[in-house]
Amino acid sequence: MAGLGVLAADYQLLAGEKFISTYQAPILYEPPAYEVNFCSRCGSPVPPSNPSEFFEIPAGLLDNDPELKPDKHIFVEFTPEWDKISDDLPQYSLKQLFELRYGRALPDDFETKSHHFQSPPNE
Repeated sequence: MAGLGVLAADYQLLAGEKFISTYQAPILYEPPAYEVNFCSRCGSPVPPSNPSEFFEIPAGLLDNDPELKPDKHIFVEFTPEWDKISDDLPQYSLKQLFELRYGRALPDDFETKSHHFQSPPNE
């Protein structure tokens, strides 16, 4: 999903706050849980009503061209086989992105987890 990084100081919610609902996915690694905000009327992903210092706005919500272009591909190890990256933008894995953002490496024993339900073996 394409998103635009925004500083909360540069953002103002003009209408629709009463329609913003939040889903807290189960905690994967450590609190806080991963949250997803969505419109309770149409289901579209939306920014939080009270954003933290930095957050993302789903690009699909924009009415007009923001005249911004992508600067990188992230989480490239999760790109499905049928979705080929066909440009020369930098590509970062989860581990590379973590190091760029936080200045330290993920622990060697770090494992990617999923929110997707997995049936127990032998079912």
